[in-house]
Amino acid sequence: MILLVWCFFTSHASSNEGFKRTQVIEIQKGWNAVFLEVDPLEFEPSKLLSGTPIEIIATLHLRHNTSQYSTNPDANLLQKQGWTVWYENSREDSFLTNLSLISGGKAYLVKSKESFVWNIEGEVSIWSKFKWKTNAFNFVGFSVKKDQGPTFDQFFKPSAAHNDSDIYRLKDGKWILIEQKAVETLKSGEAFWVFCKGKSNYSGPINVDVGSFSELIVGGNTGEIKIKNLSNFPIELTLKHFLETGKPQPIDFGLRVLDDPDNPIQNLNLKFPDKSWTIGLPSLESGQGITVPLKSRSADMLQDSYHSLLCVESGIGTLNWIRLTNLKDNL
Repeated sequence: MILLVWCFFTSHASSNEGFKRTQVIEIQKGWNAVFLEVDPLEFEPSKLLSGTPIEIIATLHLRHNTSQYSTNPDANLLQKQGWTVWYENSREDSFLTNLSLISGGKAYLVKSKESFVWNIEGEVSIWSKFKWKTNAFNFVGFSVKKDQGPTFDQFFKPSAAHNDSDIYRLKDGKWILIEQKAVETLKSGEAFWVFCKGKSNYSGPINVDVGSFSELIVGGNTGEIKIKNLSNFPIELTLKHFLETGKPQPIDFGLRVLDDPDNPIQNLNLKFPDKSWTIGLPSLESGQGITVPLKSRSADMLQDSYHSLLCVESGIGTLNWIRLTNLKDNL
């Protein structure tokens, strides 16, 4: 535990402009189930929530059994094993606070005195790969497009551990079973309960692998993004690059051209535009995959490292955020 906290504080101490984005969540009066996609720049609850009407925020830290939730979020969370909770200082029960930091890649219960739009400045979290607890309900969320997310059926159908599992979402302060998974859609910033049968490492119908958490490190000249369609239908893909720092990424697409009569295997470097951009990737059939190779342009690197964000967006509304770090060869 000491090591984990040390790592968290170290990562914030070296906050990087290139990984930053603002997550926008519409908070309703009363209880909300929230999925936080970013590691907030201000991670202490009292500072992060200062000036907001949020009076309680809680997250499930340890899961020892399958009954970690009740139909009523107003139930005393401290009596629910594994929950850590922050209470606003003005509340009589504020002395019971045991939640000391808020990080991304996690689901939270949030109680607000009134409705408002919560803008959370932070870095795309490296903890986006969820670790499922087997044979239990899990409190989770996933990155999807605002108002254009996939249906629960589209999202969970490829996974044997989740494709016919019960799913509960919070409506009007009560956990309600989702009856029409082919109709109801995942919402941006929303968390929900879903049962996991057996073991699972599932993170969505589009599997994106960069080799390490959610950060792609292009060092020693090369790196790659592996993308696979796990669904049973074709899915269109788009790759987006977000360059918020104004410093161009000295990096290329390392394409391999085949079947040229004069040069059967030819490596072709396609330069990144010196700004944010969007490109269409080939549509993937069911079970099909693609590799997007990247290559450092070392001769143009004027500093030791460059940072930016990539996002793989699917035609059904899933989002896979990638922190892109480009390291100079001599590091």
